[in-house]
Amino acid sequence: MKVISRKEAIEKNLKYFFTGKPCKRGSIEKRVVRNSDCICVACSQAIKEMKRKSQLKCRPLKGRFIHPNEESRKRALKVSRKKWQDNNKDKVKVYKDRWAKAHPEKHVEGAARRNKRWSDSNRAQNSLYAKKWRQDRKDLVNLYTINRRAKRLSATPSWFSELDSFVLSQCTELCVLRKNATGFAWSIDHMIPLQGDAVCGLHVWNNFQVIPAKMNSSKRNKLIFMEPSEWITSVEKYFQTTHA
Repeated sequence: MKVISRKEAIEKNLKYFFTGKPCKRGSIEKRVVRNSDCICVACSQAIKEMKRKSQLKCRPLKGRFIHPNEESRKRALKVSRKKWQDNNKDKVKVYKDRWAKAHPEKHVEGAARRNKRWSDSNRAQNSLYAKKWRQDRKDLVNLYTINRRAKRLSATPSWFSELDSFVLSQCTELCVLRKNATGFAWSIDHMIPLQGDAVCGLHVWNNFQVIPAKMNSSKRNKLIFMEPSEWITSVEKYFQTTHA
């Protein structure tokens, strides 16, 4: 390799110069014009180590290669990721929606796991939320109660259809509307009882009717009010009897 001084390398606009003399670590290699550093392996490793120690001493921990251990790196990465998410909520929402559409099954499973984990660690708060929801959505609570009861009695046929679900949901809403209008409770009745002595009805749309809750409780499994609007003729007599 031809010997060339640093001054000559600067004049020729070169990156390296060569003196032919060994560096302080014993290697004979080219040197960088900018700072006269030797480019041998030993010098390069020593320079990297010096920079790493300087960064650890003067700068906060960040990045993969300057952390003292893996735990510290993961902790810093988590903080950095959380900060970015807080500052870019719109982008995070777009990414999450895109991922959920691409992986619907994993999205549902992950949401279920997160909900269960939150419920297990916040039982008292979850109980308050559930109580408030039941108070705000009494129509749905009634709907679920009716469905559970019918399933328990095995009265829901295999051909239970969308029409049956629609009529049932309309009946639950009608219960709430009539209660607000009259001031007393209404409930969904099966015109032919699900557990009658002589005959049993089914949990289907044409067996639903909305009557006062007191009349429904009194009816039990009796074969009365089995025709639409038949109960109307007994309302006055029933309330006179119950309030006598």
